[in-house]
Amino acid sequence: MNKKLLPVSIAALMMIGGINTASAATILFTGSIGASSCILDVNNSGSTVGDVDMGSISVSSLTANGGATSAAVPFTISLKNCTGGSSYSIEFAGASSSFNENYYTAPESMGSGVFYEIKDSEGRNVKSKELIATNISKDEQSADMHFTVNLLAVNQIVNQGSFVMPNGINVHYE
Repeated sequence: MNKKLLPVSIAALMMIGGINTASAATILFTGSIGASSCILDVNNSGSTVGDVDMGSISVSSLTANGGATSAAVPFTISLKNCTGGSSYSIEFAGASSSFNENYYTAPESMGSGVFYEIKDSEGRNVKSKELIATNISKDEQSADMHFTVNLLAVNQIVNQGSFVMPNGINVHYE
């Protein structure tokens, strides 16, 4: 009797094994190997998060007349250890104003008339997501890019208080 059950038991085990492996899947591990990007340093802080202190700005200096600005505050973006690319550029990723692409949107808590401008070393407005070429050649690996930032009021609606205006920086290279 045991001999008759043995073939049935083996057949049953084979079916169970078949049920457990009835479906299969494939996993594709993908990626790329490329040159490393640059290390960003904001205001020689040794960090990708740098503070540009715009100081204390009086409401009256911004509301004196339409288009009044605060003093321009200089800051530096350093690209270091850039390897593998032949050309590099950066872009500021902050949101631009809906009525003037030269202005960046400031937090609403500052007032509906407050914006900020970023200008390059030649005093030209830098627009949001505009690619700004660096002077890094294939033989060099680092560059400093100099900018200024200032507040701008387009109307009399300027609120008092502290502010923080984050703006992302993206590095592009070929």
